[in-house]
Amino acid sequence: MVITRAGQVRTTNPLRPLTPEVNEVLQVVIAGKVATAYGPDFTTLRRGGAASGVEAMLGSPIHWEPTLPTFPDPIAIVSEEGTPLAQLTFRACEAPPAVKAPKVPKAEARKKAPRQAAPKAAAPKTPPGFSMPQGAIAE
Repeated sequence: MVITRAGQVRTTNPLRPLTPEVNEVLQVVIAGKVATAYGPDFTTLRRGGAASGVEAMLGSPIHWEPTLPTFPDPIAIVSEEGTPLAQLTFRACEAPPAVKAPKVPKAEARKKAPRQAAPKAAAPKTPPGFSMPQGAIAE
């Protein structure tokens, strides 16, 4: 796992407007794929999907930091219940690896429906320029 950037998501609880909730977010590359990890601090991060999914789930945009901060060693990844999934220890600083481009779903070519001749317009029920009051003729 290589950490490529870090940021924070600040959300305000309407019941406690003076104390916003802050979640730490890490964007990582694992086996050539981009993923995220988020949580209240770096000692209890949960795995996440794409950054846009984390933003939608937490309800606020991620404010990415210009540089990486100092991280604790090890970084713990936990499940939703809080049980540890992984302890990630620091190995070395290195350049970010190449990332596989996400698969773009191919749009299927639409099959054009055979054109049907437009139905002939029926003769107008009222002469042009003459308006019939609504409800004058029972249907």
